[in-house]
Amino acid sequence: MPAPAHPRVSVVIPLFQKAPYIRRALDSVFRQTLEEFEVIVVDDGSTDEAPQVLAAIDDRRLTVHRQEHAGVSAARNAGVSLSRASWVAFLDADDEWRPAFLESTLRIAESMPRVSVVFTNFRDYQTGHPCLVHTPGDGDLVRDYFSAVLRNGGLGMSSSSVLALRSQIESCGGFRAGVQHGEDLDLWARLAWTGDVGYCDETLAVCHTEVEGSASKDLRAATLPYPAFLNTWEEWRAAGRIPGPLRKSSARYANWILARHVMELAHQGLREEARRRLDAALWRNRADPLHWRARIWIWLPAGFLRRARALRGSLNGRFRMSRGDRSRTRGA
Repeated sequence: MPAPAHPRVSVVIPLFQKAPYIRRALDSVFRQTLEEFEVIVVDDGSTDEAPQVLAAIDDRRLTVHRQEHAGVSAARNAGVSLSRASWVAFLDADDEWRPAFLESTLRIAESMPRVSVVFTNFRDYQTGHPCLVHTPGDGDLVRDYFSAVLRNGGLGMSSSSVLALRSQIESCGGFRAGVQHGEDLDLWARLAWTGDVGYCDETLAVCHTEVEGSASKDLRAATLPYPAFLNTWEEWRAAGRIPGPLRKSSARYANWILARHVMELAHQGLREEARRRLDAALWRNRADPLHWRARIWIWLPAGFLRRARALRGSLNGRFRMSRGDRSRTRGA
């Protein structure tokens, strides 16, 4: 299909060592009900078969930009800078969309004059269930994004479920260079602080966390750096840049991120570092029960925490299987 002269949406896909999955991601884009889009794949120095896979695709809507390996933030920023549309949608190379993703998110985006970002529900391919249990929006509008995230156990926008205004991405500073984990959560927060957030109450993205090399699998690498969101929140809070109606929920979310961060450090056996980072955050809310849960976590042996996590994962897996069996029985 020929490339549109004036695309309504630019789809940005960062790619690094995901040759077995990039075709699936692109096929899900090419099946979209909205046709006026361009696709920009930023090959961030792949050394696998990805270049050959891309070379075999004959679609003029596809542009491939190759660069030396610089990380996912640099790859997404490069894609944004190359985009020709006012709206940019992000899709990870190992994930996929349902056919109505672009049409549904763009419809909401164009109906809201102050919107900076729109997101949809998404599902984990392994569980098959939608990840956002509680509806974040009041209709199409999310009035308090951070409260909505906390109601959903820390889940909100994902790097494959977002359509954002290009000018807003750029004015917010884009993805933080050099940040390999949590770079997306950091940008979503800045977009939520600087414009309205829209929500499409349909499950239109599929995240493949089972894929080898998925960022969600490398817990130690994701745990060690201080969360990018906390650096940004501390900076924006000190400068008075967080809107008044979102200050309390943003602070609660920051406390949640901090507690989860130090608890994960404890899981990795880094108890002294966990204690140091918790104590260094002078803004932490000591009245929050999660703070004291994190305090207790720090003192528990890492081996015990890992065994407890494995047991919990096993029980959760059995619960999901049982629920799936009951669903099949009802549908029979």
